[in-house]
Amino acid sequence: MKAVELSLVLLCLVYYVHSCAQTYTVNSGDYCWKIANDHGLTLDKFYQINPGLNCNNLQLGVVVCVRDGGQSPPSPPSPPSPPSPGGKISFGQFVNAVTAFGYPSPSQDKYNAFINNYQTKGGITNNRELAMFLAHILHESGGLKFKEETRCKDNKCPNEYRSPGDPGNKFYYGRGYIQLTWSYNYKAASQYLFGDPNRLFNDPDAVSRSEELSWNTAFYFWKVNVHSDPGVQNGQFGSSTKKINGAYDCSPCRGSCNTRFEMYSKILKVFGVQENPNPAGC
Repeated sequence: MKAVELSLVLLCLVYYVHSCAQTYTVNSGDYCWKIANDHGLTLDKFYQINPGLNCNNLQLGVVVCVRDGGQSPPSPPSPPSPPSPGGKISFGQFVNAVTAFGYPSPSQDKYNAFINNYQTKGGITNNRELAMFLAHILHESGGLKFKEETRCKDNKCPNEYRSPGDPGNKFYYGRGYIQLTWSYNYKAASQYLFGDPNRLFNDPDAVSRSEELSWNTAFYFWKVNVHSDPGVQNGQFGSSTKKINGAYDCSPCRGSCNTRFEMYSKILKVFGVQENPNPAGC
């Protein structure tokens, strides 16, 4: 390496070291939001002072920066504030929430089906819970890209999700933004949405054909299985993860647990909720 190039590299290293006033070594059970919160940082600030850090694959022993050179000593994190209805989420906020994770910009139709039904179908009454819901939906659907279980889309998975009495020409693999499966769930969702248990049982493909039904079956699942959980209503995001994918992601937090939470943390901010995201409950 040329002397000039080496000098520039050393200068950059010296600048980085001197620009970080306090470091922290990653321990077992740590993840980015926890480290940031423990040191009085927002997640955005933590990302800013740790450029290039891979929070989805955080390694034990990695040294991270928790206070930059121009930052005053951290203050204790403020406790969560009570949930409030907040203002209606705009199309711009919805787009920002989806694209923050590298997903394509959503259409107006996706926004309309989301914004018009989250209260009536999902029972969601505040922006904190709405951020929880959307974080899971984006993760489950690949950023609203998939409305059908990808491995079953072509062959219909004919020997899976079969219950006694199912018609031989109907298949009840995952459809919609939260992957509704099994005929009894199609019947229950159909009863909830239409007052008729057979509408989706007789036409399960309707869920993936319709933007509104892809959302509404997800809202149905949330309302019946997640919404009333005390932890969810107290702002514990991990409680919602446990309800949706607890067998794979919880006790302890593993799998996609941290990824879901970091998505929620960003969406919460985009949706204008001024509180520290709480990972508890998983």
